[in-house]
Amino acid sequence: MEVPELIERISLGVPPNELGVYPNIKLPSWQSALSSSGICKIHGSNYDKQGNAQDFSLNDFHKLNKICLRAIEGIELHRNYLEHLASGS
Repeated sequence: MEVPELIERISLGVPPNELGVYPNIKLPSWQSALSSSGICKIHGSNYDKQGNAQDFSLNDFHKLNKICLRAIEGIELHRNYLEHLASGS
């Protein structure tokens, strides 16, 4: 399942648009990226350096939305690029 790994990427502040480690990466579905973002929103908290939960601020929700949108755009762009390469044009 892709979502747990994508949630981990979100917790690091990285868009959830890749699975694995370069050069062995795999593209997740955009639905998984959206689901992982939704789960993070429902959870609604961050953890500080001591491991204490802190509620999301409005700014945190905006950051999460931006990360999710970047991921979906990145997934679709990468998929289109791979299709273009495969077609040979």
